[in-house]
Amino acid sequence: MAATHAAALALVGAVLALAYGLQLGLMARFVLLALERNIPWLVRSIHLVIAGMVVLVLLSFSMGLPQLWTLALVLLEAVGLACFGVVLQEALQRQRRAAWWLLAAGGVTLLAGTHDLLRVRMGLWGGSTFAFTPHAMFVFVLFLAALVVSRFSRTTEAYRALNDQLTERVADKEQQLRAAFEALRQEQQERAVLGERQRIMREIHDGIGSQLVGLLSLVRQEPVQPLVLEEQVRQALDEMRMAVDSLQPMQSDLTAVLATLRYRLQPRLKAAGIEVQWDVDTLPPIPGLEPPQILQVQRILLEGFTNVIKHAKASRVVVQARWQASPQPTIWLALIDNGVGLHMPASTHPGLGLPSMQARAQALGATLTLTPGDEGGAVLGMRWPIPGAA
Repeated sequence: MAATHAAALALVGAVLALAYGLQLGLMARFVLLALERNIPWLVRSIHLVIAGMVVLVLLSFSMGLPQLWTLALVLLEAVGLACFGVVLQEALQRQRRAAWWLLAAGGVTLLAGTHDLLRVRMGLWGGSTFAFTPHAMFVFVLFLAALVVSRFSRTTEAYRALNDQLTERVADKEQQLRAAFEALRQEQQERAVLGERQRIMREIHDGIGSQLVGLLSLVRQEPVQPLVLEEQVRQALDEMRMAVDSLQPMQSDLTAVLATLRYRLQPRLKAAGIEVQWDVDTLPPIPGLEPPQILQVQRILLEGFTNVIKHAKASRVVVQARWQASPQPTIWLALIDNGVGLHMPASTHPGLGLPSMQARAQALGATLTLTPGDEGGAVLGMRWPIPGAA
C-alpha cells in the first residue's frame, strides 16, 4: 500500500515538474516571438533544453534521483539568461517599450528562479521553503497576455487603416475609371456624329448634288424641255426627302420605312394612273437598321417605282414584303407590276438601272432579281438575309 502511494506521488510530481518546466521553456520561446527575433542557435537551444528537461524529469522521478530535476532547472535557468540578454540588447538598441516591459518582467522571473534554485532547491545560504517563481511566473504570464492584447489591438488598427486606405484608393480608381469611360463615351459619340455628318455630306454630294448638276446642264440647253426639267426636279426632291427620311428614328422597323416611302411616292404614282396595293406582312425588328441601310432600301425601291412609271405602262403595282423564318431568317421585298413585262433577259435589259440596284442590294448583303411576272408584267425582288432577327 505504501509503495503504491509513493508511486502515485512520484507520478504526480513528475507531471507537475513537466508542466513547470514546459512553462518555463515556452515562456523563453514566447519572448523571442514577441520581439520578432528569430535567432537560430538560441531557438535550437530552447528546443533541446525542453526535450532534455522532459528526459531528465522522467529519469529523476522514475529512478528517485532529484539531482536530475535540479540539472533540468539549471538548464532552463541558463536558457532564460540567454533570452534575457537578447531582451536587454533589444531594449538598449531599439528602445522598444515592449522590450523594456519584457526586461522588467523577465528580470523579476529570473531573480525568482535563481532564488528558488539556489536556496529552495540546493539549500544554499541557510536554505528556504518559500518559492517565488510561481508568483513571478503568474505576473509574467499576465504581462504576456497584456502584450498579446496590445499587439492584437495594434494589428487590428493597422488592418482597419489599411482597409480605409484601400477603400479610398478603390474609390479613387473608380472615379478615374468613370472619368475615362465618360471621356471614351464622348469621343465615341463625337466620332459617330462626325461619321454621320460625313455620310450625309456624301449623300448630298452624290445624290442631290448630281441631280442639281444634271438639272443645271438641262437648263443651259436650247431649247429647254419642261417635262425633262420637271422629272429632274422630282428626282432631286425625292433624293432630298429620302435623305431626310433615313435620319428619322425608325427603331429597326422596316415596315415604317416602307410606309414612309409609299407616302412620299403616292402622289407621283397617282398622277401616273398607277394603283398601289400594299401587301406587307408583320415584319420583326431588323438588327442594325441604320440610316445607311435605310437609304439603300429606299433608293432600290425608288428606282423600281421609277422604272414602273417610265417603262412598264402598268396600271397597278403591288408592294410585297414577307418574313421567312427558315431555313434562314430572310425578308423578301418585291415590286410586282401588271405592265408590258420584259422582252429580254434581265441581265441585258437596257435603261432600268439594274446594275446600280444590284450593287446597292449587295451592299446590304441581299440579292436582287428582275424576272417576268406570273400573269405578265415584271417582278423586282430582293431577298435579304437578316442574321440575328427574331
